[in-house]
Amino acid sequence: GWFERGELPPVGEVCEAYIDYPPNPPKWIETEIVAHKDGFAIGWCKSVMKGCHGDKAHEFRPIRTERDVLIEIIKKTDDTDDRIADAILAAGFKRGAA
Repeated sequence: GWFERGELPPVGEVCEAYIDYPPNPPKWIETEIVAHKDGFAIGWCKSVMKGCHGDKAHEFRPIRTERDVLIEIIKKTDDTDDRIADAILAAGFKRGAA
């Protein structure tokens, strides 16, 4: 959908927005897109009770799956298996019931 096409998320979409509001460190946060105005997507970030906005597609992304998170962790490591395993464990991976 919208993400693959490099578009802003549509109204009603629950996605993540890149928030870079000092003094807090930049981070991705869940937001619901509530409007579009003058080329901006306007979102409501319920967890911090704040609005956010962006006019560039890369400022928004779909909610990440566990697989997406693992791929991101792997990409940040060297290519050795032990370093990949260490990074996944450091990120909090726990073996669950199968």
